[in-house]
Amino acid sequence: MRKSTARRPGHRPLKAGGAAAAAAVLVLAGTATPASAAITLSTSQVAIAGGTVLYLTGGTALADTMAVRFVPQTETNCPAAYDTAVTGAVNGGLIDATSVTTAHLTTPALPAGTYKTCIYASATTGALVATETTANLVTAVNIAALSPTTGQATEKITLTGSSAIFTGTSYTTQFVAGTECPALYTAPLAGTRINATSTVKVAATTSVPVNTAVTVTVPGTATVATLTAGTPYHVCSYGGTTAGTTPLAARSNVTFASFDKTLPAVTVVPTGGSSGEATNLTLTAPTTTSPFAAGVPSVLATRNSCPLTRPADAALGAATGLEPFEATVLKITNSKVAVTLPDDDVIVGGKDVTTPWNLCAYASDDPAAAMATAPAVFTVAAVLDLSGAQFAVEGGAATATGSGPAQGGQTLTVSGLSGIPTAAGATLTASLGGSPITNITVVDATSFTGTTTAHAPGPAHLSVTTSSGTKTTTGTPPYTFTYGINLTPNTAPTGTSPVLDITGAGFGGLTFGDVATGVALVDDESYVLLTDNAWNDAVLTSARPAIVQTGANPVSYCNGVLPISDAEIICTLNLEDSITGATADHTPTIGTGTEVLDGTYTVTVVNDGQSVDSALVNFSAVSSSSTFTVASF
Repeated sequence: MRKSTARRPGHRPLKAGGAAAAAAVLVLAGTATPASAAITLSTSQVAIAGGTVLYLTGGTALADTMAVRFVPQTETNCPAAYDTAVTGAVNGGLIDATSVTTAHLTTPALPAGTYKTCIYASATTGALVATETTANLVTAVNIAALSPTTGQATEKITLTGSSAIFTGTSYTTQFVAGTECPALYTAPLAGTRINATSTVKVAATTSVPVNTAVTVTVPGTATVATLTAGTPYHVCSYGGTTAGTTPLAARSNVTFASFDKTLPAVTVVPTGGSSGEATNLTLTAPTTTSPFAAGVPSVLATRNSCPLTRPADAALGAATGLEPFEATVLKITNSKVAVTLPDDDVIVGGKDVTTPWNLCAYASDDPAAAMATAPAVFTVAAVLDLSGAQFAVEGGAATATGSGPAQGGQTLTVSGLSGIPTAAGATLTASLGGSPITNITVVDATSFTGTTTAHAPGPAHLSVTTSSGTKTTTGTPPYTFTYGINLTPNTAPTGTSPVLDITGAGFGGLTFGDVATGVALVDDESYVLLTDNAWNDAVLTSARPAIVQTGANPVSYCNGVLPISDAEIICTLNLEDSITGATADHTPTIGTGTEVLDGTYTVTVVNDGQSVDSALVNFSAVSSSSTFTVASF
């Protein structure tokens, strides 16, 4: 595996941005290399909308500090400096160098036209780098996402643009082998330019805006294939068929190929992972097929169609810096292998929210080894990072820690993240301590809002799942579920015994006891107490028993607890008698007939009569919802 230079966070083209655009992961070779050019570009066609991953190979001292400008072809030479004013020039920003010879960048939006690619020492006032040059030109065209990238005659594939690029009434699509899509429609040529059976505009839906997609029928019949198996074809769509006149309407972002129908399909587990990270997965074929019986297979990863036979090592990414990239393979059985994808190489491309990569399995690592299985798809998503997570509760300020009631129902904004998908329908779920966050709405690629659900009181880690997988915060849990409760009723006159309906969370695992004279509170029973500010302050200061000989004690109690569910209990509050003292073994003294004085108190559920500990969150929190007022009506 080739080595990579250190990366700056977010610099690789792996951030989700805007619609799942399609547009743009162009990783297609086929541009002739002029004899005078030191650097070769991976494609001569880039997306008008921006987002093409453009690879530069053949450099001598490429570095992350260098930047690219796209300058109109009409200019005689590249400008002397990055900030030299040139009409029509577009700044491309910093490159991402994987070595001194290879780099890539995500192209900016470019007006239709042809451009020189000029390399500078920096993205500010940097001078033109004389040793890093290319004579290759790029032409900005409409790019559409191709799905799927493999198929058979008569099957349908789809080209989807990031904007309304199919505004015409009808289209003709060609499968073009070996070269980029011709800028103007060219008459069909057997084996090289093959017209699709049909091209139909996709009707607008809530998920597919008007004029953004066409469905193409692969040429051939059910018994006679027109496309050559394993040959990569660019899919090129035109708004007419006048040779030399009708311009290219859009082209596919990757190539298409058909394969032998008899190749066994494989199951990929997991089906997706993080951009630029070494990912472990398995490929499993039906046991009746044994596609790996010949030995350890070779597995390649590419966004384009799989080569029909395994290329020579000199044509793989370790040597070229370009796709396909070879994975590390461990054979498990004749029908199952473990695969480790190379880090830094298998990335989200351009403006994609997720990028599908084809996994191509060959019988061995010998050049020209035959395909052992049908191509499989592994989906790559932007790297998910929770290390900077912050929580804003009920519209409050964002902080590194958050808290809310155990019964849930709290509105929460989680920010400071990276890798949150912004496209409609993208995979995104989250939980706190395993309790799902519901009603999730994405704010941007760094934050989302949602509503907490019930969870036992105590600390909880944040977990977020996207197409890249699941990440969970580490270290001290950043969120705490407080033991919040709600009361009905929340007021009564002294000298009465109101029945309280208490709702919260986590009651199901508790065994409730009664408070009585001469009976010590124990550590394996829970109690419902009426407390005042003195007791509330004392238990927040340090762990202590619920009732003590010296110090603040509860005012009274709610006995006869009837558990209804994990979220509800019923009890009878005693406002006729008060707790007037306690012994050394935490046995309360009840003042019979000593009525609870008028005032505002807190109903508190304690999990452990011998140790009320705020660090363990084992008693219900003081809040407006747990307040009980004793007053005459």
